[in-house]
Amino acid sequence: MPLTPSVCGGEWSRLSTNGTAPRRWQAPQPSHAAAALLLYVTAVYLPDIGRGFIKDDFAWMTQYELATVADAWRLFGRNNGFYRPVVGLTFGLNRLLFETAPMAYGLTNLLLLFACAWGLTLMARSFGLSIGAAFCAAGLWLLNPHGINMALLWISGRTALLVTLFSLAAVVAVRRDRQLAAATFALFAMLAKEEAVVLPLLLVGDRLLATAPRANQRHQAARLAGLALLLAPLVVYFMLRLRSGAMTPSTAPPFYTFTYAPGALARNVLEYLDRTVTFPIGIPLVLSAAVLGQLPAIGPRRYTVLFALAWIAGTFSLTLFLPVRSSLYVVLPSVGSALIGAMLAESAWTRASARRRRVLVGAVIVLLVAAWPAYRARNARWVDLARLSAQATAEIRRVAADLMPERTLVFQDDRSGKVNLDSAFGTLLSDAVALTTGKPFTIWVEPPLLGEEPARGAPPAPETIGARFQLIDGRLCGSKTTFN
Repeated sequence: MPLTPSVCGGEWSRLSTNGTAPRRWQAPQPSHAAAALLLYVTAVYLPDIGRGFIKDDFAWMTQYELATVADAWRLFGRNNGFYRPVVGLTFGLNRLLFETAPMAYGLTNLLLLFACAWGLTLMARSFGLSIGAAFCAAGLWLLNPHGINMALLWISGRTALLVTLFSLAAVVAVRRDRQLAAATFALFAMLAKEEAVVLPLLLVGDRLLATAPRANQRHQAARLAGLALLLAPLVVYFMLRLRSGAMTPSTAPPFYTFTYAPGALARNVLEYLDRTVTFPIGIPLVLSAAVLGQLPAIGPRRYTVLFALAWIAGTFSLTLFLPVRSSLYVVLPSVGSALIGAMLAESAWTRASARRRRVLVGAVIVLLVAAWPAYRARNARWVDLARLSAQATAEIRRVAADLMPERTLVFQDDRSGKVNLDSAFGTLLSDAVALTTGKPFTIWVEPPLLGEEPARGAPPAPETIGARFQLIDGRLCGSKTTFN
């Protein structure tokens, strides 16, 4: 957790070793703490990013290719069930520049993560937090064990990073009274992920509460025009979405159909509160109580707290009603809880004595060192899936290189472990094969991939099978059949 602004002024005096002159302990500068934080996050995640593509990654790469400027424009009229053309554009640019090198895609996610952290810093500053507290907000968001690793290590998780980045940019712009820029960023956020549909309402609410209307009729007209401009992205977004034919609540598959069952909603509320609030708000409270012997108070920034709470509630307004749960859904809402946590940390720091500040710095360092193995262990799931994907696609490319596309590729999966073809590829194994080989092979998987049973059809005739693959001890092994 980065240190708060008053860190620069913290001092701890004691006698020097010769007993003649006092030495002063100077707490780290906020910029130094921020640099240490970025190095820590980089060290946690860099070894594990870009190991391979998983599930939806293959669909993004095959469906959103870019060859001309016209291709980029056409992306805004297409859908892959969802309507997220900004995400498709980033995948298209990655493939145009780096083809199918997963490390380049992973590094793109890492840059987006750090851009979000900088955006959160600017947003916190716009609400009056000092530079140290703003860095603290970014640190609490980056170090949240829920959602960040998934958004970074699963390349398709950049949907959460992009919606967060553009949402933060919109808030910073509107608080600088740049409504056109704010409206543009809000539109980009909605074109990245659906949770941002509430963003224009948050921006309008901020302008209504943060700026008092003037009696002058001209100023009132300008104010109304600015508010209308902030709502315009909603109209543009829904027009584009309807034109694309993307799914709606009435046409969504069962796992994306809203549920209003009390039990399901209660479970969603409890789980998402835990993933969103426990770390960013709980850590400042616990450290303050344990080290400083007191609970921090928010102080005069009640409006900022209200905005943060509205942010959390608003950005959960869609995902809370989905029967499927995902840690990706907490990446955007946890911005609000990180903002509250930073205010608590700033309050605790300013009320602490110089000696207790030194103890607090030590406690943060010890906590980060102790948490290191846990962060690394939480990466394992995504690394294992990516490794299997990379090994499997390499094996498919080797075996099927000279096969005719009329042949069928048969896969024997092993579901006894958590890492298997279904968990690594899902129903997008055919997309992975097409991307890997450049050929439209028909595939057959035993047992069936989850979700493909209704359209499975008849098994292939033996003479049409070109190669057989089997997952053995976590590795895919393949060989051509004798019918080639």
